[in-house]
Amino acid sequence: MSTFGSINTAYSSLVAQRRALDVTGQNIANANTPGYSRQRVDMNSVAGPSVPALFSTYDGTGGGVAVTDVSRIRDDFYAVRQQIEHGNLASSDRAQQTLSDIEDAVPEPSDTGIAKTMQDFFKSFTNLSQNPGGSMRQAVVESGQGVADKLHDAAGNLDQQWSNLRQTLTTSVADVNATTTEIANLNKAIQFNTAGGVPSNELADKRDALVLKLSDAIGVTARPGKDGSVDVMLGGSALVSGSNALTLGIQGASVPSDATTTPVKIVYTNDGSTVPLSGGDVHGIVTALTDTIPRYKAQLDGFAADLANQVNTLHRQGYDLTNGPDVPGGDGRDYFGTNDGTTSVTAANIKVVVTADQIAASANPGGNLDGGMATRIAALSTSTSSPVNSYKTMISGLGVESAAAQQRFATRKDVAAKADDAMTTTSGVDTDEEMTNVLAFQRGYEAAAKVMTTIDSTINTLIQMVS
Repeated sequence: MSTFGSINTAYSSLVAQRRALDVTGQNIANANTPGYSRQRVDMNSVAGPSVPALFSTYDGTGGGVAVTDVSRIRDDFYAVRQQIEHGNLASSDRAQQTLSDIEDAVPEPSDTGIAKTMQDFFKSFTNLSQNPGGSMRQAVVESGQGVADKLHDAAGNLDQQWSNLRQTLTTSVADVNATTTEIANLNKAIQFNTAGGVPSNELADKRDALVLKLSDAIGVTARPGKDGSVDVMLGGSALVSGSNALTLGIQGASVPSDATTTPVKIVYTNDGSTVPLSGGDVHGIVTALTDTIPRYKAQLDGFAADLANQVNTLHRQGYDLTNGPDVPGGDGRDYFGTNDGTTSVTAANIKVVVTADQIAASANPGGNLDGGMATRIAALSTSTSSPVNSYKTMISGLGVESAAAQQRFATRKDVAAKADDAMTTTSGVDTDEEMTNVLAFQRGYEAAAKVMTTIDSTINTLIQMVS
């Protein structure tokens, strides 16, 4: 080392402190930038030469300082926790929203719901039993069709909800594929930069923001890959590995009527294998399409079929007016039927298939209009096996499940917020800390400059002495 090697030592400090000030300025500039991870200059001391060069001496003071890297401050444990909790939150949000929409489809209790219409229906039979030959017959027909119309509306709303979610799923999967492709491209750019020694922290921030977006969408996590890249994991398999990304597709029903026979599922397009889902909005949508909505639609169909069966069973045993007041009636006519020619009654096709004169109000043959059968049908509303009870059970179960989903969503939201806070505490910019760093690096730069000035003065004095 030269006798005046301290000039180089001071210069290395000037370079390092200036780089640190530049990075601190970048942190302060992005203090409020979403997804930005604060950066730190890594400085290492430079040791003196182990073997002195010819005609030089080494006094053992070292060679100054070198900037070895500009690293992002990021905790991988907190990052994975944040990704998991975001996926859980998105899935639970979709679940509670689905159940809330189902509650809107069958609004209970209300003055316009199915339960109130059912009360009016059985009350019309009570009124008919008191006046079996009067005008109440038309009221019985209209109240029965009122129940059928309400069931049509509920079934239609559930089908529309299913179709809307199916369309949303198509859009979501397309967005997932676009995001994975972008992550793979960023991985490739980061690998090139790493190999060339070019900083890529901003690219890494952008990529990690996309990974978090993907966690919200389909519940992925990331693990470190080669040369600064990350592998995006979905259900134990790599959805993105380095610069390569797999694409996802949708298989299964595209209309509500096929929801149970060909359930919707997410598959890898390269081999058709099913993607295991455990989080994210896509998981919530698939659950709604394959379980939640079909389950409540089946319960609604079961209620409609039970109502039709119990009313028809009694109605077929009664006697109407079509054979005249002195002629036996009771020709086995159903009260409820279907509007599509099928034999299975559902919420979507239930229909009143009798006219006012064909209502079998009498329990005795001969058309004596005793109203006995109307009384028995009206009594279905309070029997232990009443279809009203099955409907109440369905509504009660829906309310309990919806309340539980909302509670679960609130808990997930709180947990996800804490995961975000932990991540922000680690990677976010603390302006007070950065201002302290500015002062420290400024003083370091001034001190290095003072060293250089002092050495310059020393050299000048020496030159004057020998001149």
